[in-house]
Amino acid sequence: MEQKKQAMDVLSASLSERGASTTKAIMQLEGVLHVLENRPAGSDHRDPEKYYFSIFGEPSADKPWGWRIEGHHLSLNYSSAKGKIYSATPLFFGTNPARVPANMPLPEGTEVLQKETQMGFDLLHSLTSEQKAIAKTSKKAPYDMVSSNNKVAVVNQSEGLSYERMSTDQKEAFTNMLRYYIRRAPYGFATELLQKVENVGFEHLRFVWMGAEEWGAGHYYRISHPVILVEYDCTQNNANHVHTVVSDLTNDWGEDLIQKHIREDH
Repeated sequence: MEQKKQAMDVLSASLSERGASTTKAIMQLEGVLHVLENRPAGSDHRDPEKYYFSIFGEPSADKPWGWRIEGHHLSLNYSSAKGKIYSATPLFFGTNPARVPANMPLPEGTEVLQKETQMGFDLLHSLTSEQKAIAKTSKKAPYDMVSSNNKVAVVNQSEGLSYERMSTDQKEAFTNMLRYYIRRAPYGFATELLQKVENVGFEHLRFVWMGAEEWGAGHYYRISHPVILVEYDCTQNNANHVHTVVSDLTNDWGEDLIQKHIREDH
């Protein structure tokens, strides 16, 4: 029990308070899947405790090291240097089911990533027909993230509606959505990542939508920028299965830190 407590302490220290509570809620959805998939009583295939903690290097207050927390619908990746989190991306949260049906271990209608879903629809529905014609690049949503699970996240940065074409209210809603995703991470790292985006300029932000414009059919959106990429996809399991990911396109996997370490120490 002490080791489990310490593991959860690591998880809580790796995320903001909201990010940690969302992570724990995602874990609890495994109990719902156990019932939905008619798993036998002794099966651990869908187990809320079936998550893995990996350490890379020796934890240190000054030297580089890293850790990962991984399991169904969670992938949290960290690098540390000089006693602080240097990289906290890619950061993947998913939910299945996105909305919990009746007669499950969790209350009917539980929607762990409800805010992410609603913000996307709210921004889409605020667009004029002319704006929507630019933002919506396909009538069909992709089956999963456009960037997939590739080591380097790549999307078409020229697609979508630019920040500069949005109204003042739309710009505020768009940047609030971006901040909401970034603030899954602890305050210090989240603040620095947001500052990197601001330094390059919000004017480079773009919003892309694909698929259905209402809940119930496959839909996808993304926020793209030279520094950051956010993707949201809800297509699988009759469009009741959400994937989201945040990538720092300048430093996913702590790549800058690794390159610096190799260059200076090897």
